[in-house]
Amino acid sequence: MTQYIAKYPKLTTLLFVYVCTFFLFSFLQAFFAEVLAGSSFAGMFISGAMYTYSFTGSIGTSAIVALSESHTPLTLAIFGGVGAGLADVSILRVLRRHGLSQELDSLSQEGAVARGLDSFSFLRSKLVVSLLGIIAIASPLPDELGVLLVERGKIIPVEYLFGVATLANGVGIYALSVFVLYIS
Repeated sequence: MTQYIAKYPKLTTLLFVYVCTFFLFSFLQAFFAEVLAGSSFAGMFISGAMYTYSFTGSIGTSAIVALSESHTPLTLAIFGGVGAGLADVSILRVLRRHGLSQELDSLSQEGAVARGLDSFSFLRSKLVVSLLGIIAIASPLPDELGVLLVERGKIIPVEYLFGVATLANGVGIYALSVFVLYIS
């Protein structure tokens, strides 16, 4: 275990930050969701940005659910999608600036990880990888994985990531909002 910590210090640090932040935000989730739901367009924008990150995704999703009661799904999708698109661009900058992509490439060559990837040979297709990335971005799942997959797929130019992420997150937020309206 310590060999992996020494070999992948950036990924280890990121994982540690995620765990700590998860515990911190789990106690504050109801508070943040209530505050964001009480605001209007800024709340939609911030909720969309929080919808993307792994450690604030539950808060963003809760706020979007609460905002669905007082705003139309299209309005939520537009403002939340733009906030989420900007957040995804910042995720890509962090992945590139801090060398996390290189550590992930190295990790994918490790024995068990490489064997797991080989057993899913369809994941070698750039189109499949890009589509899985877009699906991950649209879902309430953490967008870090989706952004990384879209970048690794190399089908969508990085310059278009904001547009693709805004559209994908907008569709995901719209679907979530419609679902909330449907069940209520």
